[in-house]
Amino acid sequence: TITKAYIEFKSNSTVSTQVDLLFKGEAIDNSPVFTTAFTNMSARTRTTSSANWASVPPWTFDLFYQSADLVPVVQEIVNRAGWMKGNAMSFFVTGTGAGYRQSYSFEGQAANAPLLVIQYIPKDLIVLPGDSACISVKFSPTVVGNYYDTLRVTNNAADTTVCLYGYGVGAPIYSANPDSFN
Repeated sequence: TITKAYIEFKSNSTVSTQVDLLFKGEAIDNSPVFTTAFTNMSARTRTTSSANWASVPPWTFDLFYQSADLVPVVQEIVNRAGWMKGNAMSFFVTGTGAGYRQSYSFEGQAANAPLLVIQYIPKDLIVLPGDSACISVKFSPTVVGNYYDTLRVTNNAADTTVCLYGYGVGAPIYSANPDSFN
């Protein structure tokens, strides 16, 4: 499950005119490299999901900016039956309004190229023989009470279920009579 996705841009100009940007992905399992062939970009199928970056803030030269949340677009691509870890993704950005935003490109300055950032919850955690892994489980209680969950550990010999337990303590409440303070 994708929990966060955005493209980080490094601006190569200072621009403050109003612009809205719309992001779509390429609806394909593994996006091929772009070419200079006629309609190479326009003939590619877009995702049905999109992300709108309304009223993009002004950009200052050489600062970093994060796009709108791209979770729906990225999730649509990785949910495709043929998508695999390591496959390429392409994004299409269109703008409306009087303004624009300009960032470095891979061809212009590879070290400052836009960067796709994805955070996700893996379906499985695989630890190879001889390796180790630390698993952190965080309970985020909203009320006082007991919380339980399980973690299933599978290996070639047998499965092990680890029981997890946590106790939620509500936020402290401070109450005082202001007339009693000296």
